[in-house]
Amino acid sequence: DAAAVLELLSSEIITNAVRHGDGEIVVSVVRSGTTLRVAVTDAGTGSPTPGTPDDDAVTGRGMLLVAALSESWGVEHHPSGGTCVWFTVPQTTTGADDDAPVATRVPRHH
Repeated sequence: DAAAVLELLSSEIITNAVRHGDGEIVVSVVRSGTTLRVAVTDAGTGSPTPGTPDDDAVTGRGMLLVAALSESWGVEHHPSGGTCVWFTVPQTTTGADDDAPVATRVPRHH
């Protein structure tokens, strides 16, 4: 189910930002034609990559899932600081205006 994949991949990159990133987390979703692009930006400097976790590892599979289930994905480091991890998936529903960005800020609680 496309909605479940979108939810899973979004959860994975948001969780990475919470666990490994720094500062405020910004989540954006942009629809362009038949594609959705989800991006998560934080102030950290990390560069997530698909790993090779042990069979009994409890974590470490998030970016493997993103790489396997998305159309495309990447990591961007901003010159002014911060990291953006993004992925694209096909959009299977119709609705609001195309190319309309949606963004939300996730406060970091310590």
